[in-house]
Amino acid sequence: MDRLVSFGANPLISYPAWWSDDGGHFYLHEGSRDGDRLDFWQVDTATGDTTRLVIEEGPAAGRPCFSPSPQPQVLRDGRILWSSMADGWRHLYFVEPGDPRSRRRITAGGWNVVSILHVDEDAETVLFAAAGREPRLDPYYLQVYSIRFDGTDLRRLTHQDLNHDLSLPPRALTQVPAGSGRYPNGTSPDGTFFVAAHEAPDRPPVSALYDRNGRVVTMLEHADAGAAWPADMPLPEPFHVQALDGETELWGVLYKPPGFDPEKSYPVIDVIYGGPQVFMAPKSFGQTTYARYAEGLAAAGFVTLLLDGPGTPGRSRDFWLHSHGRMESCGGLADHVAAIRSLATDRPWMDIAEGVGLTGFSGGGYATVRGMAVHPDFFTVGVSICGNHDVSLYIANWAEMFQGMDAGSRRGLASADVADRIAGKLFLVQGEMDDNVQPSQMLRLVDALVKADADFDMLIVPGAGHGVAFHPYALRRTVDYFLRHLAGRE
Repeated sequence: MDRLVSFGANPLISYPAWWSDDGGHFYLHEGSRDGDRLDFWQVDTATGDTTRLVIEEGPAAGRPCFSPSPQPQVLRDGRILWSSMADGWRHLYFVEPGDPRSRRRITAGGWNVVSILHVDEDAETVLFAAAGREPRLDPYYLQVYSIRFDGTDLRRLTHQDLNHDLSLPPRALTQVPAGSGRYPNGTSPDGTFFVAAHEAPDRPPVSALYDRNGRVVTMLEHADAGAAWPADMPLPEPFHVQALDGETELWGVLYKPPGFDPEKSYPVIDVIYGGPQVFMAPKSFGQTTYARYAEGLAAAGFVTLLLDGPGTPGRSRDFWLHSHGRMESCGGLADHVAAIRSLATDRPWMDIAEGVGLTGFSGGGYATVRGMAVHPDFFTVGVSICGNHDVSLYIANWAEMFQGMDAGSRRGLASADVADRIAGKLFLVQGEMDDNVQPSQMLRLVDALVKADADFDMLIVPGAGHGVAFHPYALRRTVDYFLRHLAGRE
C-alpha cells in the first residue's frame, strides 16, 4: 500500500479533495516541496488504501491552484481526464488506469483549458471552458467549447467576443463546488444546459441559458451599469500594449477620475501586485479586490491602471515562469514602465512628466519598493502596504515554490538590499496584527533605510491585519500622500 507524505502540515490546505460519486473513494493532490511534481491519489474510504493515479513532473507542475487548473475526472472505466502544462499550455489528456505517467492528448494549441464543465461518457464528449484560443480577443477571456474524447469535433459554443462567467451566482465559483465537486454550479447535472454571463470590465453582464450545442435557450438577465457605477465616472478602459520582447501583448485596465476631461491632465498611479499566483486586471464588470482599490484612487483624481506583466498566470508557462527564481522582477516591472510610457503617447491626459505613483499591498508592497529602487526616475512616489520585503522570512512553501529552494540565500532579493537606491517619496504602511506578513518584515526595511540615511514615512495601524490597505485611516492617509506628493495639492 502506498503512503501519502505531505510537505505541509495538511495537504488539504493547499490542494482540494473531493468524494467520488458513490462515496467509496476520495481524491486529492499532493505537490512536491519544490513545486515541480504533482501526484494525484485515490483513497479507499473503507480500508484507507491509496492508489497513485497520476504522476505529473516538470517545471511548476506541482504549484497548487495558481495557474488555472481543471479538476481531474475519474471515469467509469478508470481513465483519468487530466490537465497538464507539459507542452507549455494547459491542455486535456487521458491517463490510463495503472499507468500514472501515460498521456493521450485531447486538446492542443497556444491556449489554455481553464475548467471542465461536464463529461458525457456515453457520448464521449467533454464540455469545457478555455481562454486564449480566439485570435484578437483578450487572451484571458473565457469561452465554452466541446470536444470528443479522440480530440476531434472541437466546437466553440459561446460566440460573444467577451469574457464568460460560468458560475451561479456570478463570480461565486470555487475550485471545489458543493456536492461531488465534479462540475461548476452553472452546468446542469446531465450537462444538457449551462448558464453563462458575457461581460467585460466596461460591459455589464448579460446572463443566458445555453444548451449543449451552444444555442441560447433564453436570456436571463441584463445588468444595469447605472446602478453599479458612479454616474460622473467613466467606465474602465481595457487596453493592450506590446511587451518589451516586441512580440507579446500585455493586457490591462485604466481607471479615470470622476468628471474626466480629456483636455486636462491627470497624475498616474500604477497599482501593482506582481506575485506569480494571480492576474490583476479584471475581465468582468464585477470588481476584484485590486480593481476596487484602483477605482478608489481614481475617484480621488488620478488615472490608475492594472497591468498583467510577465511572471503572472493565465498565459503560457514561459510567461508565467518569467519571475521564477527572480522574484525581484515583480510581474515585469520593466514592462510596467514601458507600458505606461506607451499608453501616455496617445493619451496626453496621462501626466507622467514628473513621475508616476506606485502602490500595492502584500506582494504589491514588495513590488512598490523594488520599483522605486530600480526605476527611481520613473516611480517617484510610492505607498508600500504590508509588503513581504524579505522572502526568506515569508511563508516557507510560497517562497520555495516561486523563488526556489535557496530563497533566502541570494543577495539583492530583499527590499533592504536596495534601500539605498530609493530616491522618491516612500510611505510604508503596516498592520500591527498582520499574521500573513509580520511587521518585522517592514522593520528590517526601515532599519536599512535608516542606515542609508534615507527619508521615508511610516504608519503602523494598531489592531489591523493583512487587509490594512482598506482600513479607513490607512486608505485616507494613502490618498493624502499621493495628493500631496504626486498631484501637488492637499
